[in-house]
Parts: sequence; structure tokens; C-alpha cells
Amino acid sequence: MDKRYALVLALIVFVPSISSTVLGAERTVTVTDEAGRAVEVPHPPERIVCLVPAAAEVIYALDESHRMVGRTDDCDMPPALLEKPSVGTASNRVNVELILDLNPDLVIGRTGALFPEEIEEQIEINGVPVLRYRALQLSTLFPMIADLGLILKKEDEAEELGDYVYDYYETIRERVKPLAEEDKPRVYFMSMGHIDWTGGADSAGSERITEAGGVNVAEDLPGSLAYVSREWILEEDPDVILYSRVSSSGDIPTVEDYEKTVEEKILSEPGFSDLASVRTGRIYLFDISMASGFTEIVTYLQFAQWFHPQLFADVDPEAVHREIFEKYFDMELEGTWAYQRQMI
Repeated sequence: MDKRYALVLALIVFVPSISSTVLGAERTVTVTDEAGRAVEVPHPPERIVCLVPAAAEVIYALDESHRMVGRTDDCDMPPALLEKPSVGTASNRVNVELILDLNPDLVIGRTGALFPEEIEEQIEINGVPVLRYRALQLSTLFPMIADLGLILKKEDEAEELGDYVYDYYETIRERVKPLAEEDKPRVYFMSMGHIDWTGGADSAGSERITEAGGVNVAEDLPGSLAYVSREWILEEDPDVILYSRVSSSGDIPTVEDYEKTVEEKILSEPGFSDLASVRTGRIYLFDISMASGFTEIVTYLQFAQWFHPQLFADVDPEAVHREIFEKYFDMELEGTWAYQRQMI
């Protein structure tokens, strides 16, 4: 295994793929999923129902999408997956009968309440194993890639994919590590298209901001999702505003979409025109589809470049995004996935 990939696996909380054990003459394999559960699954599974967009991306990138016999509507990247039968809009809104009718030998659901335990129980009682992932940050993405590579007997390809992402990740880590706290911008993250919901101490958004060399102004708020008032935002007066735009499935973002969002969602708020981030033009928007899966490395790169343009002047996040689409998704990059509001 490449030393760089092995290093990042050693840095994270769980290292499932490395410790997995093969049973029954390699007919099954046991992995520890993101929820920390040891699960015995077919090796490899022939029929997978995938309810996790990040996992669907990796399965496709490993050239194993022919094993996917069902998906949720949000598993829409790359668009070629739209040909697969839908079993619901998202993992917490699925039709269990549709799932079982597809005769899967593995179901991949999300972690936590986004995939209710009662749904999992209905699937497992029919003899179908369930793995749970979400991969909202790189610390959980890497082990999921390794797990899926092991399960699908694509370990070498999974290692190559992990190394590809990790090279960019390590570039960011090395460059921001020497920064003093006073040299890091104070960032307010508007989560999922909401002005007043932000990423708290335990959120993936907070982790991204920190690792990209910023300071999350809500880092002391408990939980993963925190509600704040407009007055709180004005008092914090962040140097940078990040806004995650929520697009409908299959919607390609445009500059006009982003401009409309800025005008209607941010500049229309009383007092926001006086924020330092607005006055200096440091309002940055990105499409929420870039907040999970291995395309998330593009978001990390984009954050790093937005926060520290001089440190990352040689980095082109859009070029990386385009390369990922072409290399792993067999498609061309279209639209505007990240956008900076110019000074007004």
C-alpha cells in the first residue's frame, strides 16, 4: 500500500479495511463500517442497493456500478446512475418492499437518523446485511473507499483512488500547518441554503473550514448543526461567508443562480451590507453536491484557495473537478460549482 494512503488511514479513528478478515474461502468478508459495526457481507456482492451518494460515486469510480441494482434519488452522480431503479428519494425515505423486490445481497445506508433503525431491521430480518456510511468529511471518506475496494475485490483501484484524493489533501495540510491563528480568516458557514443554520463543533463543515486554514466562528457551539440569530452573525462579523447552495437533482448550477442567491438570501438581510465579508467581497458559494464523496476534495481545495489565495495560487480546483469528472465519472464538467461574489 502507498505510504501516503497508509498514513492517512493511521491518522483517522477507525481503519476498517486493513483489519478485515476473509471468511468461508473468500465467499464473505467482514468490515467495520462508519458506524463502528463489524458486518459480514458477500465477497463480492452481486446485487447492491445503494442509499448513500458518496458510496455510489466510489462504486462507479471502481467500475463496479453494474452491481448496483437500486439507488435513492440523491445517488445521482454520475448521471449514468439515474438509469438504476429508484427505491426512494433519500435513505430515510425509502420503500423497503421495493428494496427487497430487487433481491439485494447488500444494502448500503447512511449513518445515524438519516437511515432509521426500523428500516434497517426490516431489511436485515430478510437476511440482507446492511453497511452504514455517509463520508461527509475526508476522515470518513478514506476508510469507506478502502472498505468498498475490499468488498468489491478492487483493492488496487481503491488504493489508487485514495492516493489521488490524499495527494491534494496532504498539500493543503502541509501549507496551512505553519499558519498562526491570527493569519486564519474567521468564517461563517451558512448550511444547506439557510442563513441561520450553521456547522457547530461536531460538524463536517467545521472540520473542512479548520483543515483548509480557517476558523469557524461557530466552533464553540455544541453539536453538528446550530441555530443562530441574525444579531449573532452581525456581532461575529466574519471575514468570510460560505454558503452551500442546495440544487435539485440533476440541476447544473449557473452564475445566475449564485447571483440570485446572494441578492435574495444574503444582501437582503438587514445589516448584512455592513459585514466585513460583504464589504470586501469575500462571499463564497458552492453547490451542496460537492460536500460528500471524493469530489469533496474539490471543496477542500476551493476553501483553502478562498481563505489563502497567495498560498494556493498554483492550485486550480476547477481543473481538479474537471479531471475527476473525466477520469472517474466518464463525463464532462459543466456549469459553475463554486462562485465568488465580487466586491460591491
